[in-house]
Amino acid sequence: KLAALSDEEIVARVRSGRLPAHALEHILLDGGDGDGAAAAAAMKDDAYLHAVRLRRQALLPEPEILAELPLTGIAYDRVFGHNCENVVGHVPLPLGLAGPLNVNGTLLRIPLATTEGGLVASVNRGCKAVTLSGGASAVVTGSGMTRAPVVAFARIQEAIAFKAYVSSPDGWGVMAGVPKPKPEPKPKPKQKPKPNPN
Repeated sequence: KLAALSDEEIVARVRSGRLPAHALEHILLDGGDGDGAAAAAAMKDDAYLHAVRLRRQALLPEPEILAELPLTGIAYDRVFGHNCENVVGHVPLPLGLAGPLNVNGTLLRIPLATTEGGLVASVNRGCKAVTLSGGASAVVTGSGMTRAPVVAFARIQEAIAFKAYVSSPDGWGVMAGVPKPKPEPKPKPKQKPKPNPN
């Protein structure tokens, strides 16, 4: 039973490929057999943090390389299955606030996590310029992820009109590359027969 394995045995099995590193949380939470309540209750250490510790030992031939990488201070149970796979720690970044930025009449602060010196100050200047010029208007027409060309407009109304056109059957056909039907050729005017000189 996997839940009965020692940490050393789990690390050895991950290194040999007999246990997948990405499944350590599942193994520690339910013993690999679906009996989650008993295994989780038996663990004194947080199962998610324990999995990160074991993964770090198993995947890194020289764990001291990441000795300075923070291990605690993050809710790994919230990361697992949502934000990152094969987790071996986390990286704290300086967090600065830019703004306020006037968007649709509401003043907003923008959090920016970065190690690039001057980035927050630069964004802050941009926020100030936008806010002092009357603010920005924003409309959410859909939420999703896409990879496509960007089309820029001077005014939001033009962008909304363009979206309406692209969403219409005519616009969709044009954007999808469907050629417009060719107009019917105009009939040639009938020629009067030339008189026969004979």
